[in-house]
Amino acid sequence: DRRAFYEANKAIHVFLEAAAHNQALAKTVSGIHAHSRRFWYAHIGHDHMPKAAECHADTLDQIVKGDADAAAKAERRC
Repeated sequence: DRRAFYEANKAIHVFLEAAAHNQALAKTVSGIHAHSRRFWYAHIGHDHMPKAAECHADTLDQIVKGDADAAAKAERRC
């Protein structure tokens, strides 16, 4: 379900912005994400969804574990 994927992706990015505890960063990234969502809808199809979901899951797992370095490393692999 493409729409559900994009809604989950948006929620993950909002969570990551909040997890950074940096209002300036969150405000800047929020605007970038608002514009990039147009790109996602136009260019990211079903074939990209599994890898994107896996990347986000890796990053979120590391955040939940409290390992910022591993989270950053997971995100860079994406």
